[in-house]
Amino acid sequence: MTTDISYYHKGDNAALIRKVIDLGLIKGSDEILDATYGSGSWWKGLTCFDITSNDLYNGDANHAYDFRAFPEAWEDGFDVVAYDPPYKLNGTGGEADERYGCNDKVTVNDRKTLILQGFRGCSEVLRPGGYMLVKVQDQVAGGHVHWLTFDLMTIAPAYRLTLVDRFDMPPARPQPANRRQVHARRGSTLMVFKKGK
Repeated sequence: MTTDISYYHKGDNAALIRKVIDLGLIKGSDEILDATYGSGSWWKGLTCFDITSNDLYNGDANHAYDFRAFPEAWEDGFDVVAYDPPYKLNGTGGEADERYGCNDKVTVNDRKTLILQGFRGCSEVLRPGGYMLVKVQDQVAGGHVHWLTFDLMTIAPAYRLTLVDRFDMPPARPQPANRRQVHARRGSTLMVFKKGK
């Protein structure tokens, strides 16, 4: 049996979301929260969806809540929650980092804590039976591989979440010419979790 739904995704975020839609995980009738909306690139060209947008760093979003602490009235309020946290663990900041709220220098543990707390916050506003789309990246920082995908899978059962699918994407940038490669290069991963009843 063949399918055109690829486990290994090449393309932008909007094309990735179209693959999730093709799998039947997002429907036009769903109430959708994008917890980290940014410029809305996940939903580019998908005008048939009603998106509640939230972002601390983008005034174009409908709301500006911290994704770790949404209003109590939102609890179990959405069929789909999209969560693309600032997951860069190290390196120097730039214009892109500022757009995503990760231009300030923080420790690796602080950044990982932020991601995991946001995962909990997003799970609280997801309805039972709903899907949470989480984009993260396993990455090297301080000479060690930090397995964010494994961290999320480990804590997911505490929030009644089960991993049902994932899409792996190639690295966005080539290995710098002046640096020796020690670990395999990694791209980002879109993880799809379903909330139990």
